[in-house]
Amino acid sequence: MKKEKLHKGLTPLDVARCGNLDAVVPTLMQISSERNIETVLVTSCNPGEGKTTTALKLALAAAVKIEQRVLLVDCNPARPILSSQFGCRDVPGFHDLLCENAEPGEVVQTTSISRLHLASFGTKDQSGFNVYNAQNIREKLRELSDSVFGGYDLVVVDGASGADQPDLSVSAAAFDGVILVLECEGTRWEVAQHYEARLSAASATVVGTVMNKRKFYIPKSLYA
Repeated sequence: MKKEKLHKGLTPLDVARCGNLDAVVPTLMQISSERNIETVLVTSCNPGEGKTTTALKLALAAAVKIEQRVLLVDCNPARPILSSQFGCRDVPGFHDLLCENAEPGEVVQTTSISRLHLASFGTKDQSGFNVYNAQNIREKLRELSDSVFGGYDLVVVDGASGADQPDLSVSAAAFDGVILVLECEGTRWEVAQHYEARLSAASATVVGTVMNKRKFYIPKSLYA
């Protein structure tokens, strides 16, 4: 399984914690307040662009800095890793809920971070991709948000990349907003534009783009 390219020995959660969470706050305030967005899908064109780290950073900033009640959901059939980041159980999870094989109260788990809860991906099988339609996802997210632990201010969903699960882009309409993660100097603009067009065609609302893994080059003239 290909993982996001990280510094040696660091997990996506480690990288998210090391980041400047304060820098994320203005974006969170805008998408949750000004745009009245409660459910956010984080996706990318290709695997390894930093999508999971971005989802973690958004969830951490909302819970720690703004003190919102946050639910982080693993909805990535190809690369479900969030349960391992928090040392939580794998099953049952969101996939099981979508398949009507679990109840909301069985899916949500507490984490070591105050106000941040997790719904892992769940049972890994090849069946039931038809359950990833926008209506079913929207209904199940509403069940999770309304009926578990008194509800949530923000639901952050770590989704699949377009290359991993191209058919799942149609489910993006289930969310109030979509954040597209791109790797600087890694994602071709043609690919990004094509994926954004697919999201728009699925009636998804792209509320922002994250340019990840940006490199800063030092001109030779500045070297001593």
